[in-house]
Amino acid sequence: MIGLDLPELDRAVERYRESSIAGSTGRVYGSTQERHWRFCWAANLSPWPSSELLLCRFDTQLARENVTATSIRCYLAAIRHDHIAMGLGDPEICQMPKLEQVTKGIKLFQARAMSSSRSPKMPVTPSLLRRLKQVWQVEGNQADCGMPWAASTMCFLDFSGRARSPFLRQAHSARKHT
Repeated sequence: MIGLDLPELDRAVERYRESSIAGSTGRVYGSTQERHWRFCWAANLSPWPSSELLLCRFDTQLARENVTATSIRCYLAAIRHDHIAMGLGDPEICQMPKLEQVTKGIKLFQARAMSSSRSPKMPVTPSLLRRLKQVWQVEGNQADCGMPWAASTMCFLDFSGRARSPFLRQAHSARKHT
């Protein structure tokens, strides 16, 4: 082992380190770095080493820009990767309780915002099912109507727990007379 070429060995180390992530991940991390640097520059803060407070602020700014909580976690992974690559060590982002709370809060806040912005679903009622049956009977023959009608009725009764409802008795008795 005498005469090792240390600069060549160091280049090999760097090649292996760069190969530790996929090319697409590297490109995503590159854009993440840029966004992190722009944030730090705008806030007049040093990006390295990243403190828990800096990362909390960065997460919050990303959330204000409508970045999803899942994407924010990717940003944090990229920042961790950069720290290690720069020789700053592992920032141990998972050991930052305030950052974890902020990130979880963003996720819950976004989930609530999504659920409140959804339009309410139209309830399936017996009268709606009867109307569907009429439409199916007009558009096709009686035999073609039977299968979607049966499937719709059974799903409705299963989900609503109305297996012994008057609606079922009426549907069943109507079938006996035809």
